[in-house]
Amino acid sequence: MFSSSNDRPYNDKMDELVLTELQLPLLVVDGRTGIVVRANDVAHRTFSIERQGWQPRPLDELVPFHAELNALISGMSDGRGGRPYGACQLQYNGSACQAVASRLEESGEQICILFFPQTDGMGEISKSLAGLAGSQHDGGANTVEALNKQLHFERMVRQIMTKVYSSLDKDAILQALVDNLGRALKCQRCLVIVENAQALPVVTHEYAEADISPLGLGRTAKFPVSVFERLLEGVVAVPDVTNLRTVKGVMLEDVNDLLDNSVSSMAGVPMVHRGVIHGVIVALQLGHIRKWEVQDLDFLQICAHHAAISLEHCQNLQRVKDQLFNVNVWSNLTQQLTSTLELASRTPQRVSEKPSRTETGGELPALSSRELEVLKLIASGLANKEIANQLFLTESTVELHASRIRKKLKLRSRTALVKYACDHGIV
Repeated sequence: MFSSSNDRPYNDKMDELVLTELQLPLLVVDGRTGIVVRANDVAHRTFSIERQGWQPRPLDELVPFHAELNALISGMSDGRGGRPYGACQLQYNGSACQAVASRLEESGEQICILFFPQTDGMGEISKSLAGLAGSQHDGGANTVEALNKQLHFERMVRQIMTKVYSSLDKDAILQALVDNLGRALKCQRCLVIVENAQALPVVTHEYAEADISPLGLGRTAKFPVSVFERLLEGVVAVPDVTNLRTVKGVMLEDVNDLLDNSVSSMAGVPMVHRGVIHGVIVALQLGHIRKWEVQDLDFLQICAHHAAISLEHCQNLQRVKDQLFNVNVWSNLTQQLTSTLELASRTPQRVSEKPSRTETGGELPALSSRELEVLKLIASGLANKEIANQLFLTESTVELHASRIRKKLKLRSRTALVKYACDHGIV
């Protein structure tokens, strides 16, 4: 693959394949001297290595974290066998990254080093690199493709996690989820299905490719019940939807419903966190059968888990909002009750609807209990809006009561009403 220090030939075509197509920084180091003998284009860009006129040079002249790498290389080039690959954690420009190294020769004279961002996928990439280092021409291309696919997988997981945790709006989270999943999995449709008030599964959020007619199954449309119940059981991959006809518990008419909507293949997973199921995510392939890979299902499962956590955060926020609303309602009711009690305590007698005598010996016109309440609040200096809030009336109703009071008392203004209430001991 790479030309070695003892001139043992490697496949030149494989050499160029790795150096040109691998989308991660890669260096080939002489294990005995620590000299970098090869570097791919991504490594040149990452570590600002000039391309023209480049010559092999010591590792510590090219990368700032050579001490950790030298320790890794020393552990692999002791000539006593040992691990086929090793790994270490690094800091570069303040960001965490990782490096995986693998021997290109059993003697450890040349070592291949691959750099990639901080991720949980170190084990898978390490294994892929180990296979790359020992591969021949036939298997090398597949290994490079696997490495690039793993890197794409890690990037998409981080991107979707960023989307689902960047908002506390349920609809925004679920729409971003299906949009990104649909594009990442390269499927024609991606759905979020939940149960409605009647315990029937409905499609609430949908991704569809641009050339696919939107709302195929239909937003808020019903989803086949028996298929939905099958998806609730766990991760499900169905390369050929017609095979569902032989699955126990799945209704034949539900399978036909999917086939009528051109669904040929599907994969689904429930969104579960702490035993609470928030719905189901389903990826649909239209028109042709698709073999779902393990990585596709892992991708769905990881995204569904984090979406469920984010949805739980949305529910917690809604509970807090509801509690604050209830607190405000009780506070307003308490304040109104207190004001009513204070007003009642200041009124020694209740004026009946029958005419009564004033302090001057005249009779008061007959006022209803509600009109009397309105008159007292007007005399207390409250505006119509404030009176309406206290008596749970509309402003127009308060104004109607005030008009009737003026008519009964033969007064023309609000000021006259206040003076009248004070003169006759109403307040």
